[in-house]
Amino acid sequence: MKKVFIFLVLFVNFSFAKEVYFIKKTDKNQRNEILSRGLKAIAETKEGFLILKEKEEISKEEIYLGKFEKNLYFLTPRYEDTNLKICGNILYKEENTYLIEMDTNSPCLSNPNFRIHKISFEELKPFKTFEKIKIGKDPFVEDMLQNFDENLAIEEFINLVSYAESRYSSNIGCFSSVERAYNLFQELGLDPEYQYYSSKYAPNVVAKLEGIREPDKIFILIAHIDDMPKTPPAPGANDNGSGSAMVINLAKILSNYRFAYTIKFLLVTGEEQGLIGSTYYAYNSHQNGEDILGVLNADMIGWEGDGKPTSEDLDLSYDDNSEALAQIFEEVYQLYDGLIPPLLIYCPTNYYSDHYSFWVKGYPAIMGITDNEGICNKKGSYPYYHTHRDTVENCGNLDFFIKTQRTYMAILAHLSKPLCKISKERSHNFNFFDLTNFCPIKIEK
Repeated sequence: MKKVFIFLVLFVNFSFAKEVYFIKKTDKNQRNEILSRGLKAIAETKEGFLILKEKEEISKEEIYLGKFEKNLYFLTPRYEDTNLKICGNILYKEENTYLIEMDTNSPCLSNPNFRIHKISFEELKPFKTFEKIKIGKDPFVEDMLQNFDENLAIEEFINLVSYAESRYSSNIGCFSSVERAYNLFQELGLDPEYQYYSSKYAPNVVAKLEGIREPDKIFILIAHIDDMPKTPPAPGANDNGSGSAMVINLAKILSNYRFAYTIKFLLVTGEEQGLIGSTYYAYNSHQNGEDILGVLNADMIGWEGDGKPTSEDLDLSYDDNSEALAQIFEEVYQLYDGLIPPLLIYCPTNYYSDHYSFWVKGYPAIMGITDNEGICNKKGSYPYYHTHRDTVENCGNLDFFIKTQRTYMAILAHLSKPLCKISKERSHNFNFFDLTNFCPIKIEK
């Protein structure tokens, strides 16, 4: 998960001070109504919106926060009883998330005990409604789960983490790790592409399993492949070799099937510098009018957890527009064995991972993590976060990691509507199955 947000000049960059107000919600799922009133919303919380407005237009329902140029942040402590007085001027608090004006030299900006998101003043886009689907047992999903090889899943995790000494976004190890993923996707026939957004940071890489009935409809499985700390070694096992390894492993598995909708396997960089890679991707997708139906983000899914609850669950953050998507995790969990139980958390103040880039653009998206790291008052924090000791060994028992992979695979398959399965030889020992049924050459649309 990321710590500090640094936005690109490509996006809206206000170099002059803006009047910022807070307007309370009168109901959930109110973004489209707020935007239809001509209000310029730049951030959303559980209780309301931050909006830009001329001071003379203030109404009774609005709270004036002040005039700001660029040093406005959301901050969430990872631990309780953290001293925030040294950070800056606290303007608003909601649960344990604070809206703070901070100078560029604030000591909190470099403190790993805080989740920090810099507000870019980019206007929110209207919600694209998620269309709920009926969920029932699917024979193709059952086949995937029966043949899932946990040893190969763990092998990919170990291989990815050990491939480079560091995957910090500007480190050569991040470039080489992205290239490794590109080559794996290419051998799977998934037509990978690099997405360059910076001369300093490694590019994003995206692979595509094209749908054979409605290929313009897209679901995205995303994880950030970059890591911390800046100084090597930076193994970045839990954060976020775990999510990245899952994206690659599920690409290996799902490429044995064909689906009605297109699945994109997206590995982004620049997350630790402020969601830069995913912000660029979401911006371009929105500009190009891509029909993204839903986004599944996996960030820090390798840790076995703190044992609270005793049987660890997957913390699943969703916003007003993504509740129906999150509920599918609960429905699918009830259908199959060997999945991880989800804990659904209404948490629009989770600004700290790549799903948020898609929330800004109005796309339905969720984020899964072992424990929510203090966000939305949900306790549980990985003890080796952003340290040299974030290793596979320190993730503990990988049973949680395996069950989480199986869960994401089942969810993504159900959403994308599996139609048939194929069999073909692989040049490597990939996580694939010797299947007997073949996809026909053509499927009538």
